[in-house]
Amino acid sequence: MDSEGLVPAEIVLSFGANDASRIADISFVSDGRVMLKVAVKQQNPNAILCSIPDSGLRSYLSRQGWVLGSDASDECEILGPGLTSTSLSLSGGSIKSVYGLGAFPELKTLTVRGTGVSVFDVSDCRKLEEIKAPVNTNLTEVILGKAPVVKFSTEESGTYTQNYFSSSTVTVSSENLKELNLRSFDCMYLYYYDNCTAIDVSACPSLEKLDAYRIYTLWGNYRTYLETIYVSQAQMDAYNAGTLTIDRVVKTPDHHEEAVLVVK
Repeated sequence: MDSEGLVPAEIVLSFGANDASRIADISFVSDGRVMLKVAVKQQNPNAILCSIPDSGLRSYLSRQGWVLGSDASDECEILGPGLTSTSLSLSGGSIKSVYGLGAFPELKTLTVRGTGVSVFDVSDCRKLEEIKAPVNTNLTEVILGKAPVVKFSTEESGTYTQNYFSSSTVTVSSENLKELNLRSFDCMYLYYYDNCTAIDVSACPSLEKLDAYRIYTLWGNYRTYLETIYVSQAQMDAYNAGTLTIDRVVKTPDHHEEAVLVVK
């Protein structure tokens, strides 16, 4: 015991083996009060590094325990969850890009909701199969490239769900995409936020189903901004043959607006 009445104590911490570095925050509590906080880091000498260019995404992944990173550099160390997890959910307006998710080798399903992403590029993902991306109103382009994604959807059901796009054109490109859902059936109040007049899927050669039924309704009145859906000649042939289905607004006796298919 020293002159202040403190008794020295030795605390031994033991950690099992792990494939990646890890950090733990330890609090020493007495009578319900936190007396001391320390951070303990176990460093992997053979760390697996990756690049996450977007600071918002980097910060989010760090909070989820997928990476160790900082604001000073794009470089991150992939932690255990990032090496083994098969699904990931992202949200928050501070996320402006999702590029770099290909660093997570087992990622198969991805949900990205309410972000500031405009160019949705996951072309570096190796196992990603399905993406849900609702309420990303800044979206202008989806780049899937050779990623094995077969389903992509921006639709979220319910009233005032903000399925609108502020951009005049949304372009989607993918070698493997089979089902694309850009549907919006929303309240008329949100019509004034939607500027999307064209959707371009001409660079999706494997597409089998497109839901581009975008309409707003209030008290029996229907409006749509979408005017044009760009397709390739092969897609137009598939549509006419019935092997590609496209759900869109068409003219009726009570509705005079239509989304027209145009070969690009």
